[in-house]
Amino acid sequence: MDRYIGIDAHLGSCTIAVMNHRGRRLNSHLVETNGEALRACIKQIPGRRHICLEEGGFSEWLFELLEPLTERTVVVQPRRHQGSKSDFIDAWARADELRRGDIPQTVFKSPGTFSRLRSATRTYYAMREDLKRAKHRLKATFRLRAIPVSSDVYDCERRGVWMARLPDDLRQQATYYADEVDRLTEQRDTVLAWLKTELKKVPDAKYLLSVPGLAEVRVATLLSVVISPSRFRSKRQFWNYCGLGVVTRSSSDWVRDPRAGTWNKRRVTQTRGLNRNFHPRLKDAFKGAAYVVSHNCREDHPWRLSFQIHLDQGMKPNIAEVSLARRIAATTLALWKRKEFFDPTQVKLKTT
Repeated sequence: MDRYIGIDAHLGSCTIAVMNHRGRRLNSHLVETNGEALRACIKQIPGRRHICLEEGGFSEWLFELLEPLTERTVVVQPRRHQGSKSDFIDAWARADELRRGDIPQTVFKSPGTFSRLRSATRTYYAMREDLKRAKHRLKATFRLRAIPVSSDVYDCERRGVWMARLPDDLRQQATYYADEVDRLTEQRDTVLAWLKTELKKVPDAKYLLSVPGLAEVRVATLLSVVISPSRFRSKRQFWNYCGLGVVTRSSSDWVRDPRAGTWNKRRVTQTRGLNRNFHPRLKDAFKGAAYVVSHNCREDHPWRLSFQIHLDQGMKPNIAEVSLARRIAATTLALWKRKEFFDPTQVKLKTT
């Protein structure tokens, strides 16, 4: 006796819809967003429980809370819905999608695995974004008086020369912004040390750190997001997940030959681009690694030589960097699966 349960979660309440295997709506509940109340409500539902809930701020907590009570728990990215919308409509839609097997894109959840590393990574990215905003505010203060500044303005020891060029009404404002930059810089460095400490506890990190262009932050991002390389059967699936999958689009592909009475494929221009449904931090990590390799690696490194060959053949620099990022991603996945270190002597020079 299977029961398909859809949950629409909010800060104050969770809407729960229960459906049987024939699509009959059996019951619905409105429960406070509380761990004990939610577990008690789910336990009252008889039979084999299958739960579907939307990705959101509570999804990881709900997955960890309810997964032991169910046969299957799925977190999804819901499709765009046209027409009326409410908590009960969304909950019934999730239950029916799970019953029919028409599940939108699922979101991988692995509670407890690399949880401290994931927290450190999230905190580091938050601190980095806050520091970036604070630096923009400080720089914008000098721009109000058309004073072009260098990166010295962010250094507390060399900032005084620039502060002296501001009038009194703006100098106090810039001082507060500068203090915020100093405080956030210190916090970012503290969080980075925490991230590196947690990274040392993961055995697979040493294999990923051997890949050129992947330093501690990028490796921590990969480990905390991907969790396990076995999720991806091939490099193409991994490319799509990282936003590096090439997609083509065309229309009106066939034309009829009136003499032979057959259909022939028309030569049409296909629009090429990268897939739009991806994890942004992974794409940022591999594109950043490609930039490091193409600019900072030794000139005789095979990856940098391949990048330069593409440029000499007339390829645009941004396209060449994407090609390099795809190669780094494929190599990273292979080494991670095999538990091997990167060996530059095994890299083939790619000329096409």
